[in-house]
Amino acid sequence: MTNDPVQQSHELELPAAAPVLVEVQAGYALVSADGTVVELDEAPDELLAEWLATYAELAAAAVNHRNAVVREVIRRADARGARQFRAGDFTVKVDAPPAKEYDGSILRAGLEELAAAGVIDAEALDACVPLRPHPLARGIENLRVIPAAAKVIDGAVKPSRRNRGASVHRR
Repeated sequence: MTNDPVQQSHELELPAAAPVLVEVQAGYALVSADGTVVELDEAPDELLAEWLATYAELAAAAVNHRNAVVREVIRRADARGARQFRAGDFTVKVDAPPAKEYDGSILRAGLEELAAAGVIDAEALDACVPLRPHPLARGIENLRVIPAAAKVIDGAVKPSRRNRGASVHRR
């Protein structure tokens, strides 16, 4: 394996070429990869099933390809510190990163230990982690300046369940 990113890349595989749907005088026909034309209403069940399976594989491959492109677009937008950028005739928009969520009980327990040891003020604890299920981000970020509190806060971060997306619009 080399350091050349092109040689290290993994191609996203596409299934066999799907038949193309064309409009004909009598309705629709499918043209297979080898050029065979079969009118849709005359195609045998087995052939329709085979083509339907091919379309399903193509749809799954398209989702994988799109997800790879979305991840790259998000990476580039993040590197620019932007949620939107222009590329030729297109405007690309990406979702903001999900807000951090904290496990309130883990956070409160850890910060209570720090308050009991005199490392943080009990009022600061109550201000950012009230006795309710959702900690307050503003107060939590204020406590980050204290290294021991930052460690507790980082340990209480819940993994995000939200995926980021991207969209593109032609100008």
